[in-house]
Amino acid sequence: MQKVQILSELAILDTVMENVILTKSKAALKATLLMDYEEHLKNEELAWRQRSRALWLKEGDKNTKFFHKVANAHKRSNNIDQLMIEDEPVMDPVRIRGEIIEFYQKLFSENTRWRPSINLINCPMITEEEREALQGEFEEQEVFSCLKMCAMDKALGPDGFTMGIYIKCWDVAKKDIMETFKNLHFHGVFEKKFQCHIHCFDSKE
Repeated sequence: MQKVQILSELAILDTVMENVILTKSKAALKATLLMDYEEHLKNEELAWRQRSRALWLKEGDKNTKFFHKVANAHKRSNNIDQLMIEDEPVMDPVRIRGEIIEFYQKLFSENTRWRPSINLINCPMITEEEREALQGEFEEQEVFSCLKMCAMDKALGPDGFTMGIYIKCWDVAKKDIMETFKNLHFHGVFEKKFQCHIHCFDSKE
Protein backbone atom coordinates (compact mmCIF):
# COMPACT_ATOMS: atom_id res chain seq x y z
CA MET A 1 0.00 0.00 0.00
CA GLN A 2 1.32 3.45 -0.93
CA LYS A 3 2.01 6.02 1.78
CA VAL A 4 -0.67 8.41 0.48
CA GLN A 5 -3.25 5.63 0.61
CA ILE A 6 -2.20 4.71 4.15
CA LEU A 7 -2.60 8.32 5.29
CA SER A 8 -5.99 8.49 3.63
CA GLU A 9 -7.14 5.33 5.40
CA LEU A 10 -5.86 6.65 8.76
CA ALA A 11 -7.68 9.96 8.23
CA ILE A 12 -10.93 8.10 7.58
CA LEU A 13 -10.50 6.03 10.75
CA ASP A 14 -9.70 9.16 12.79
CA THR A 15 -12.91 10.75 11.52
CA VAL A 16 -14.86 7.66 12.51
CA MET A 17 -13.30 7.73 15.99
CA GLU A 18 -14.64 11.25 16.56
CA ASN A 19 -18.21 9.93 16.44
CA VAL A 20 -18.18 6.26 17.41
CA ILE A 21 -15.92 3.68 19.02
CA LEU A 22 -13.84 1.70 16.56
CA THR A 23 -14.84 -1.91 16.12
CA LYS A 24 -12.31 -4.62 16.91
CA SER A 25 -11.48 -5.11 13.23
CA LYS A 26 -11.09 -1.39 12.54
CA ALA A 27 -8.88 -0.93 15.60
CA ALA A 28 -6.65 -3.75 14.34
CA LEU A 29 -6.64 -2.15 10.88
CA LYS A 30 -5.51 1.18 12.33
CA ALA A 31 -2.68 -0.51 14.24
CA THR A 32 -1.55 -2.26 11.05
CA LEU A 33 -1.70 0.96 9.04
CA LEU A 34 0.41 2.77 11.64
CA MET A 35 3.04 0.05 11.47
CA ASP A 36 3.06 0.13 7.66
CA TYR A 37 3.37 3.91 7.66
CA GLU A 38 6.32 3.71 10.05
CA GLU A 39 8.01 1.28 7.69
CA HIS A 40 7.53 3.72 4.80
CA LEU A 41 9.17 6.48 6.81
CA LYS A 42 12.18 4.34 7.59
CA ASN A 43 12.81 3.85 3.88
CA GLU A 44 12.73 7.51 2.87
CA GLU A 45 15.72 9.81 2.89
CA LEU A 46 13.69 12.70 4.22
CA ALA A 47 12.36 10.57 7.05
CA TRP A 48 15.77 9.44 8.25
CA ARG A 49 17.10 12.98 8.13
CA GLN A 50 14.26 14.15 10.36
CA ARG A 51 14.41 11.10 12.63
CA SER A 52 18.14 11.50 13.23
CA ARG A 53 17.40 14.47 15.52
CA ALA A 54 20.95 15.69 14.97
CA LEU A 55 21.85 19.32 14.37
CA TRP A 56 22.50 20.04 10.71
CA LEU A 57 26.20 20.88 10.33
CA LYS A 58 26.83 23.91 8.16
CA GLU A 59 28.97 22.00 5.63
CA GLY A 60 25.71 20.66 4.22
CA ASP A 61 26.11 17.81 1.73
CA LYS A 62 29.59 17.02 3.02
CA ASN A 63 27.91 15.42 6.03
CA THR A 64 25.68 12.99 4.14
CA LYS A 65 27.66 10.00 5.46
CA PHE A 66 27.28 11.37 8.97
CA PHE A 67 23.48 11.49 8.63
CA HIS A 68 23.42 7.97 7.17
CA LYS A 69 25.35 6.63 10.16
CA VAL A 70 23.17 8.43 12.70
CA ALA A 71 19.93 7.44 10.97
CA ASN A 72 20.99 3.81 10.60
CA ALA A 73 21.91 3.71 14.27
CA HIS A 74 18.46 5.03 15.19
CA LYS A 75 16.83 2.52 12.86
CA ARG A 76 18.70 -0.33 14.54
CA SER A 77 17.76 0.94 18.00
CA ASN A 78 14.09 1.22 16.97
CA ASN A 79 13.94 -2.28 15.48
CA ILE A 80 12.13 -4.80 17.71
CA ASP A 81 14.05 -8.08 17.47
CA GLN A 82 12.71 -9.47 20.74
CA LEU A 83 9.66 -8.86 22.90
CA MET A 84 8.83 -10.05 26.41
CA ILE A 85 5.41 -11.75 26.33
CA GLU A 86 4.10 -13.14 29.61
CA ASP A 87 7.63 -12.96 31.08
CA GLU A 88 9.08 -14.97 28.19
CA PRO A 89 11.35 -13.60 25.43
CA VAL A 90 9.80 -14.02 21.97
CA MET A 91 11.83 -13.57 18.76
CA ASP A 92 9.26 -14.74 16.21
CA PRO A 93 8.51 -11.61 14.09
CA VAL A 94 4.99 -12.85 13.23
CA ARG A 95 4.06 -13.26 16.89
CA ILE A 96 5.72 -9.95 17.82
CA ARG A 97 3.70 -8.18 15.13
CA GLY A 98 0.51 -9.84 16.38
CA GLU A 99 1.15 -8.76 19.98
CA ILE A 100 1.78 -5.17 18.88
CA ILE A 101 -1.43 -5.11 16.83
CA GLU A 102 -3.37 -6.51 19.79
CA PHE A 103 -1.87 -3.87 22.09
CA TYR A 104 -2.95 -0.98 19.85
CA GLN A 105 -6.28 -2.67 19.22
CA LYS A 106 -6.99 -2.49 22.95
CA LEU A 107 -5.57 1.03 23.12
CA PHE A 108 -7.97 2.33 20.47
CA SER A 109 -10.97 0.50 21.95
CA GLU A 110 -13.19 1.31 24.92
CA ASN A 111 -14.95 -1.00 27.34
CA THR A 112 -18.11 1.09 27.44
CA ARG A 113 -20.03 3.44 25.18
CA TRP A 114 -21.09 5.70 28.06
CA ARG A 115 -19.58 9.16 28.09
CA PRO A 116 -20.17 11.95 30.62
CA SER A 117 -22.27 14.86 29.39
CA ILE A 118 -20.88 18.39 29.57
CA ASN A 119 -22.98 21.43 30.39
CA LEU A 120 -21.35 24.55 28.94
CA ILE A 121 -24.07 27.02 29.95
CA ASN A 122 -22.14 28.48 32.88
CA CYS A 123 -18.70 28.34 31.29
CA PRO A 124 -16.85 31.67 31.00
CA MET A 125 -16.86 33.24 27.54
CA ILE A 126 -14.22 35.26 25.74
CA THR A 127 -14.87 38.90 25.00
CA GLU A 128 -15.67 40.28 21.56
CA GLU A 129 -12.18 41.81 21.40
CA GLU A 130 -10.58 38.45 22.20
CA ARG A 131 -12.71 36.75 19.55
CA GLU A 132 -11.64 39.28 16.91
CA ALA A 133 -7.99 38.85 17.91
CA LEU A 134 -8.24 35.07 17.56
CA GLN A 135 -9.93 35.32 14.17
CA GLY A 136 -7.78 38.14 12.83
CA GLU A 137 -5.22 37.88 10.05
CA PHE A 138 -1.67 36.78 10.79
CA GLU A 139 0.56 39.80 11.35
CA GLU A 140 4.04 40.04 9.87
CA GLN A 141 5.74 40.54 13.23
CA GLU A 142 3.80 37.59 14.66
CA VAL A 143 5.00 35.25 11.90
CA PHE A 144 8.61 36.49 12.09
CA SER A 145 8.67 36.09 15.88
CA CYS A 146 7.52 32.47 15.51
CA LEU A 147 10.24 31.83 12.94
CA LYS A 148 12.91 33.17 15.29
CA MET A 149 11.70 30.76 17.99
CA CYS A 150 12.59 27.80 15.74
CA ALA A 151 16.05 26.18 15.89
CA MET A 152 18.02 27.56 12.95
CA ASP A 153 20.39 24.62 12.45
CA LYS A 154 18.10 21.60 12.75
CA ALA A 155 17.95 18.97 9.98
CA LEU A 156 16.85 20.08 6.52
CA GLY A 157 13.16 20.58 5.84
CA PRO A 158 11.19 19.16 2.88
CA ASP A 159 12.32 22.10 0.74
CA GLY A 160 16.01 21.39 1.38
CA PHE A 161 16.56 24.38 3.68
CA THR A 162 16.91 24.83 7.42
CA MET A 163 14.66 27.32 9.22
CA GLY A 164 17.63 29.67 9.42
CA ILE A 165 17.48 30.50 5.71
CA TYR A 166 14.01 32.06 6.09
CA ILE A 167 15.20 34.23 8.96
CA LYS A 168 18.30 35.40 7.08
CA CYS A 169 16.28 36.00 3.90
CA TRP A 170 13.19 37.43 5.59
CA ASP A 171 13.27 40.71 3.64
CA VAL A 172 13.22 38.72 0.38
CA ALA A 173 10.87 35.93 1.44
CA LYS A 174 8.36 37.73 3.66
CA LYS A 175 6.04 38.83 0.84
CA ASP A 176 5.45 35.26 -0.36
CA ILE A 177 5.34 33.87 3.18
CA MET A 178 2.71 36.39 4.26
CA GLU A 179 0.69 35.67 1.11
CA THR A 180 0.71 32.00 2.11
CA PHE A 181 -0.63 32.82 5.58
CA LYS A 182 -3.20 35.20 4.08
CA ASN A 183 -4.44 32.39 1.85
CA LEU A 184 -4.65 30.11 4.90
CA HIS A 185 -6.67 32.71 6.82
CA PHE A 186 -9.25 33.40 4.11
CA HIS A 187 -9.51 30.00 2.41
CA GLY A 188 -8.44 27.54 5.12
CA VAL A 189 -5.84 26.01 2.79
CA PHE A 190 -2.12 26.01 3.57
CA GLU A 191 -0.08 26.03 0.37
CA LYS A 192 2.96 23.79 0.75
CA LYS A 193 4.81 25.60 -2.02
CA PHE A 194 5.21 29.30 -2.63
CA GLN A 195 7.27 31.12 -5.22
CA CYS A 196 10.18 32.81 -3.54
CA HIS A 197 13.67 33.68 -4.74
CA ILE A 198 16.14 33.09 -1.90
CA HIS A 199 19.74 34.23 -2.06
CA CYS A 200 22.27 31.45 -1.48
CA PHE A 201 24.62 32.05 1.41
CA ASP A 202 28.07 30.57 1.70
CA SER A 203 27.85 27.50 3.95
CA LYS A 204 30.57 28.85 6.21
CA GLU A 205 28.78 32.13 6.96
